[in-house]
Amino acid sequence: MALFNRLSDLIQANVHALLDKAEDPNKMVAQLVREIDDAVADARAVAAKLISEKKHLQRQIEQAQARAENWSTDAEKALKHEREDLARAALSAKQKELAAMESLQKDLPQLDSQLQQLDEDMVALSAKAEQARARQRQLEQRHAVADSRQQIRTNLQQNLAEVSARYERFEAKVEAIEAQVEAYDLGKSTDLKQQINALQHQASVDAELEALRKRVNKA
Repeated sequence: MALFNRLSDLIQANVHALLDKAEDPNKMVAQLVREIDDAVADARAVAAKLISEKKHLQRQIEQAQARAENWSTDAEKALKHEREDLARAALSAKQKELAAMESLQKDLPQLDSQLQQLDEDMVALSAKAEQARARQRQLEQRHAVADSRQQIRTNLQQNLAEVSARYERFEAKVEAIEAQVEAYDLGKSTDLKQQINALQHQASVDAELEALRKRVNKA
């Protein structure tokens, strides 16, 4: 039966091995869960059909048994009325009903076996589906953590870039101020130098003037 082969393949599937080999584990596990859910739905549909067939079969068996009992009663009635021919015919009909009932009863074990197999397969598939869903949740959590870490890293890089840019702008302002101070001091240094040179020149003039005054006084 194709359904049983399909169920067997899904039950025997190694979820972890399939996901480890998959290029996209999230997509693979989602597909596997869908396949399992579809298989369980199909198995339930088949089980419902088998249960219906079993009930129909049991009803046929009960009806055959009832008819056999009726034929037995009829044979007894016929024999009481000394109609052996009718009693014999009734008993023959009874045997046919019992044979039909026995034939129907032979189909019950096969239906029961199929129902039991479906029940076991659905239990196994439910466990397999839970295993796949657990792995899916694990992958989703890992993906969420990875996204969170990536977002944090991106924000950190943006913050670092912003801080670095602000620091560079501040450093540029400081350098500009320092340059202005240096330029201001440079101008002051030049004036001071000129003043010192002027003092020296004045001292030289004063010395020469004093020497001239002495010469004039002597004269």
